[in-house]
Amino acid sequence: MGKHQKTLLMRGFTFALVGVLLCQAGFQSNSSQGIGIDSALTALLHQPYGIWLLGIVGVGLIAFGVFSMLSAVWFRMKR
Repeated sequence: MGKHQKTLLMRGFTFALVGVLLCQAGFQSNSSQGIGIDSALTALLHQPYGIWLLGIVGVGLIAFGVFSMLSAVWFRMKR
């Protein structure tokens, strides 16, 4: 598996996990309360092995940030 594929895999895992937690928070809370990524990450922290899951999400977000910066440099150099 190449570096690009691993980055996309971590990105997909991160967005899927945050999406599931946002949906779960939406079904369990009052609709008048605002729900954001911070609520999803807090809910993730309170799950079994939450600190490990939060670490995986953090690594995925860092990898996506690095990938985005390198992509920007690559496209700028390509022009």
